[in-house]
Amino acid sequence: MAIKKNIDRAYFKVIRVDLTHRNMGADNAVTARVPPGALVTGVTCFGALAVNSGTTATATIADGTNTFVNAQSVATTGVKTVALSQAYYPNGGTITFSLAETGTAATAGHVIATVSYVHMGASEAGIQE
Repeated sequence: MAIKKNIDRAYFKVIRVDLTHRNMGADNAVTARVPPGALVTGVTCFGALAVNSGTTATATIADGTNTFVNAQSVATTGVKTVALSQAYYPNGGTITFSLAETGTAATAGHVIATVSYVHMGASEAGIQE
């Protein structure tokens, strides 16, 4: 007897967050929910405009268990290092995008962050072979 292969095609969904110097500190972090069955497939963090804090300025993307971007400096522009790019949320979850600084408070800066995921079991239609 042949084994039935279930193949599912799904669209990526992307959470995009713009952080500025006004998002400094835990009280100003941005949170986004992912639904039950979400499979995170990619994370990006990009410094579009350097954050001009007096000493340090860092970005973190985490969910309380997994840290995708771990205190990466956003004092310069460009692509930031991603520590973890995949995670599965069988019961859903909340992802937090935050900035932290030391020294004089920043007056400028812009960080763009994304989390791409596929919502497992919520595709257009299953394909069976």
